[in-house]
Amino acid sequence: MTTKMDHYVSSGEIDGKRAKMALNDDFHPGTESSENGQWSLFDVKSKEDIISLPLTTLDNTQERSLADNLQEELANTSVSQQVSLEEKSLSIANLENLRAEMEAQQREMKRTTEEVKAISDQLDQKNKENQYLEKELASNKKAHMNAQKERERQSDEILKLGGEINQLLAAQKASKDMKQKIDKEVENKLAAAQAKQKSAEEEKERKVQEILDFAKKIKEMEANNAKLIEKNEAHKQDLGQKLIAAQEKQKNAEKEKERQARQISELDKLIKELQVHKQKGEQEKANIEKIEKAIIAIQYSKIETQLARDYLAPKQSVILDHMKKTGQKIDNHFIDRLPKMMLGEVTHGSTVTYTVTIVGFRDHHDIFKAVLARIQKFIKLIQRAKDFYQRCLKRITKSTEMVVSKIKSRAQYWKQYVKSFTRILQDKSNEYTELFNNYIEDIAKSLTEQCISNDLTTIKTEIEKQTDSFIKDKSFEKEMEPLKHQALEEFIEQNIIMQRSHHDKKPSAKSITVLETFVNEVKRAFKTNQKYVGHDAKHFDLIPDVLQRLIIYYCCFNIQLPLFESALDLLDKIDKHTVATIATSTGS
Repeated sequence: MTTKMDHYVSSGEIDGKRAKMALNDDFHPGTESSENGQWSLFDVKSKEDIISLPLTTLDNTQERSLADNLQEELANTSVSQQVSLEEKSLSIANLENLRAEMEAQQREMKRTTEEVKAISDQLDQKNKENQYLEKELASNKKAHMNAQKERERQSDEILKLGGEINQLLAAQKASKDMKQKIDKEVENKLAAAQAKQKSAEEEKERKVQEILDFAKKIKEMEANNAKLIEKNEAHKQDLGQKLIAAQEKQKNAEKEKERQARQISELDKLIKELQVHKQKGEQEKANIEKIEKAIIAIQYSKIETQLARDYLAPKQSVILDHMKKTGQKIDNHFIDRLPKMMLGEVTHGSTVTYTVTIVGFRDHHDIFKAVLARIQKFIKLIQRAKDFYQRCLKRITKSTEMVVSKIKSRAQYWKQYVKSFTRILQDKSNEYTELFNNYIEDIAKSLTEQCISNDLTTIKTEIEKQTDSFIKDKSFEKEMEPLKHQALEEFIEQNIIMQRSHHDKKPSAKSITVLETFVNEVKRAFKTNQKYVGHDAKHFDLIPDVLQRLIIYYCCFNIQLPLFESALDLLDKIDKHTVATIATSTGS
């Protein structure tokens, strides 16, 4: 028995070492523990977590490996068959304990995974909120950057104008330098030509003198020829050769004279061309200087904000095109530079005005002044239309208020109705005023270019036409009936509906229904009966009776008369049957 147990222990130790080596191989950092490259059931944690597992977990894994190897050894070897049933039971129990521990660890790991997932969801939500805040911040930064860019753009335009003025000055200076250079070159070439001509004339005189001297010598030689023939016949041939050489030299001198004459002619032609070029350059320079002197930059200050923002700024290109078309013809050198228009904002405390700088010729400034005057007249036309419509509304409202004030009724509820009606009437008048202002401003925007092109007569006619059309299509008098109804609704709201909650005794549902029926009947009659339709004194004179009728209904409801709940049935029976009334001595 001892031998068998020793063999079992030694086999267990060997299998335990093998399991430990397998465990170390499986959980070695940087390696994978399964055939397909994925972590096995024992690798539910990360590699770093497995390395840092407590010793107990490693021991459990070693025990499980030892049990598995032991079970295999018992099944495959003859030695394991001799192990007692108690030892087998012990091994199986150990296996069950190990499986239970592993299932508990798996459940714990599943719970931990769920907690990690919940935390991850919370982090995602926080990230979304942070992204939203970052977008809001980026939007605010973008708006700030746009405003900053607008200010920088205006500064750049001013700097650009200064640069263009400097370019004009530089062009003027360059033109002057070019003229001086051309004058100097012409003077140098003229001096060289004159020197060359003088040299040629001197050479010509020298050649002529040589020819004359040589001819004189020939005469002397001919005079002495007879004597020389006798004395020295041998020199005759030599003298003949010298004569031939002299004649050849004379021919060459004549050719040289002709060549010099051609050079003089070419020099004269060149001098004339230089003079023409010089005159053309001087004319161009004078023309440019004249144009530059005619260019004027004027700043027009204290321009109204409405005029600058609503007309000059949006229609700047139209104004410049009009100035180019109607102004004087511009030299090609300045075709893309003139005229120029720039707007600037000036703030004095709470007052904001604008300045307009025009760079161009005198007629450009005259045209701009005329355009500015037309726009100002155009704005006045628009304002007159607004004032005219305001007077029309005021005349209607004042007339209506005068009619209402003449109604002879001292009842408090009539004063309350008049107060509500007057307020609603004024609110509707303000609403129509704003509606007309927006309408006429839209019309004005469509007529701005026509105003710039000098057509105020047609514009005035169009504004008057549009004003009359608006008054006709949007008649304020048609609003009188809805305003009367609205004032009645407000009167009912204040004196009946809102007062129903202030009762000592709660009214019955039937009495509330009866009251609502009577009130609705009054409202229906007030809207549909033609005797109430209109805004003359006779129509408003009927309203106090309507208000009194409503107050009577409410008072009957408020004091809860016994027959109030049956009022509808009684009135229905009275309508269907003849009722005889008998007056008593008491008046009942």
